[in-house]
Amino acid sequence: MKKTSIYKISESLYKCECGKEFNNPQSLNGHLSHCKIHCNSIGKELKLRPQQINHVMSGWNNFSDEKRIEINNKMKQTLNNKYLSGELIPYWSNDNFDKTESRKKLSNSISKLREEGKTYCRGSMGYYHGIHCDSSWELAYLIYCLDHNIPIKRCNIRFNYEYNNEQHIYTPDFIINESNLIEIKGFKDERWEEKKKCCLLNNVTIIDKIDIQPYIKYVKEKYGKDFIKLYE
Repeated sequence: MKKTSIYKISESLYKCECGKEFNNPQSLNGHLSHCKIHCNSIGKELKLRPQQINHVMSGWNNFSDEKRIEINNKMKQTLNNKYLSGELIPYWSNDNFDKTESRKKLSNSISKLREEGKTYCRGSMGYYHGIHCDSSWELAYLIYCLDHNIPIKRCNIRFNYEYNNEQHIYTPDFIINESNLIEIKGFKDERWEEKKKCCLLNNVTIIDKIDIQPYIKYVKEKYGKDFIKLYE
């Protein structure tokens, strides 16, 4: 018996002890480890969410762009093989499932979580002066702006762009001086060219691996090479 079966109310409805309802077991499982009522009821330790701890992921910084792409491709191939073999069965395999609408909802959710600092990323992430950063590059830029009294905050403006004939949502990293949009671009995936067009169309300033160097140099000289320890 699957552990989610005890929470199953109907064919497509699951309910946690806290009262929250979910339409698939994957969503329920993602909720259970963070639910205080559920963990208390079964005597299990509550798992803190990333925004509740000083969460730093530095591993990706040790790889080149080519290595990151290689790892991503290997992960995609592994998952694809599992789906083809039947080892993994996606809940959207039902013919009535609206894949396009689901992708839009997922993109919206990830974008919102990213703004709030609640999702994982490839770089070293954390908070500095209450502002969330997804990488050491973003941290360096943020520190430089704050040290030079440049108004800066996390961006919450979203733009639509098209990739593979589907609509996606893109959110720049920061807003400076109340109106200038900034994108700190390190890792570039296969969607980047379309995102770049979106940036240029909406007057988003792109700071790439060359442009970021003066900011990194400034922070290293003032705070030391291990400046990610400045995360709160």
